[in-house]
Amino acid sequence: MGIKIGSPLLDPECLQTDYLVSIPKLSTVPGTWQGLKEVTHDLLLAKSNGSYSILILLDLSAAFDTGDHPLLLHTSSHLGFTDSVLSRFSSHLSGRSFSVSFAGASSPSHPLTVGVPQGSVLGPLPCSIYTHSLGELIRSHGLDYHLYADDTQIYISAPVLSPSLRARISSRLRDVSTRMSARHLKLNVSETELLIFPPKPGPLPDFSITVDGTTVLPVSRARDLGVILDSSLSFTPHILSVNETCRFHLYNIAKIRPFCSTRTATLPLRALVISRLDYRVSLLSDLPSSSLAPLRSILHSAARLIFPQRRSGPVTPLLKQLQWLPIDLRSKQKLLTLGFEALRHLAPSYLSSLLSFHRPPRTLRSSAARLLTVPRSRPSRRRPPGPRPPAVPGRPPSSPPPN
Repeated sequence: MGIKIGSPLLDPECLQTDYLVSIPKLSTVPGTWQGLKEVTHDLLLAKSNGSYSILILLDLSAAFDTGDHPLLLHTSSHLGFTDSVLSRFSSHLSGRSFSVSFAGASSPSHPLTVGVPQGSVLGPLPCSIYTHSLGELIRSHGLDYHLYADDTQIYISAPVLSPSLRARISSRLRDVSTRMSARHLKLNVSETELLIFPPKPGPLPDFSITVDGTTVLPVSRARDLGVILDSSLSFTPHILSVNETCRFHLYNIAKIRPFCSTRTATLPLRALVISRLDYRVSLLSDLPSSSLAPLRSILHSAARLIFPQRRSGPVTPLLKQLQWLPIDLRSKQKLLTLGFEALRHLAPSYLSSLLSFHRPPRTLRSSAARLLTVPRSRPSRRRPPGPRPPAVPGRPPSSPPPN
């Protein structure tokens, strides 16, 4: 059963509250990049303030297959879903059965009272609702978090990595594991990953956590919602991974290019190459232009593959003809679009709360310009004690950037 984004089941008017944007730290339809942007923003801000950050990527075993249907409907009702939506959820989950087939023989069918059907737009939403109480528990322990379906990210920042911090995190994760067990979920500690982001470059500190008798050691990189995060937040491993995958597809498409028209050749390039360049590209907006060179080379190679041209030929006219933005502008365009949506409360509330308009202490000519407050990082050590001066304003986008 597939449900489109425009389905009445996902219409906020069916809810007593605007659930899709009111629950903090929870990504729902349509994707995950907004939540990942918020997490990396917090990590970079802590790093600029001279603090360590600890990111824990929890792994749930078969989370989509163990959710209890009555408990899911009860949680949905508690969150404010109307009877109409609850009946649609119930219809979506009920009437399902399973059997086992082997060597031409099948077992009798048995009804399914647990699990969320996968493969539809609606799939991640029930799973996110089911784990909602997990976020409340994490927040009550003073930890930051972000949830998407069965992906749980817990992070915290501190000036030093002390033994008391280690014990605190281990204790909180035991509580999380207990809460998961109460909701028929299992925390797979052996697959849980620990990332530490130091304020300065250097070897990984000796810091580990213990959960349910299993020790989790820090790793230098880990894949989080499709993006490879490294301890220095340089995104170099992610860029190299995207470059390798796109080169593989370019090589295969080049083999069939002589037999395809320009329009036909564009379709696989958009689906297999350009889509990967755009995936989470907003996370790369703060990187220097030199770091984006591998992705820029991929984009230029794709354009030259559509319009056969020598490597030394100019590529800018080709990009204009294809209406493809350069890599540097693609990341900024995604970021500006997100800022535009956040200012108009079209983005999740945890992103809208990051933006605030600058209010100068006295009337200035720029007072009516609707400038944004820029968050302050580490203050200067030579600054005398006392109240900080007002933050430097920045200008928000006045209109959504073009696609």
